[in-house]
Amino acid sequence: MLVLVTTIMPSILILAAVILSDRFREPLKPILSTFFVGVFLCFPAGFLNSVFIWNQDAPEYYTFLAGVTEESLKFTAILLFVRNLTEFDEPMDAIVYGTLISLGFATLENFEYVFNSQGAAESMQVATLRAVTAIPLHACCGVIMGYFFGLYAFSGRQSYLLKSLFL
Repeated sequence: MLVLVTTIMPSILILAAVILSDRFREPLKPILSTFFVGVFLCFPAGFLNSVFIWNQDAPEYYTFLAGVTEESLKFTAILLFVRNLTEFDEPMDAIVYGTLISLGFATLENFEYVFNSQGAAESMQVATLRAVTAIPLHACCGVIMGYFFGLYAFSGRQSYLLKSLFL
């Protein structure tokens, strides 16, 4: 039970902080649907990572590509899904929804890493390590991506769109 809590609690706490920091709170339905869009992105990311990374003779030299595929998929979701939400009506919303996508992704990915570990002790170690490294990193990427996407969406400046993807 403690492993399960350690696996999901970092995402919940970070999401709560971001959602509650929005002065004009988002409704529950788009919050949940956006989170689950992020969860769904694990499947194409896993496929792409298996093709680009694990299909190589020395995959340890290609692991940097995981960030390229994962963040590109998250960016595409913000561009195609979030931009079309009727609730997306201020720049802060992009930060909220970008973080939701990122942490939806991070939560399922975390389950994969934690519960594919060899034993209970190793699972707890993986969950604890990822709670202070991978989960906050995914959240930070979502915040940064969302920040620049929000600037782009409400100013129209293309440079913000490029920063949203590449930073």
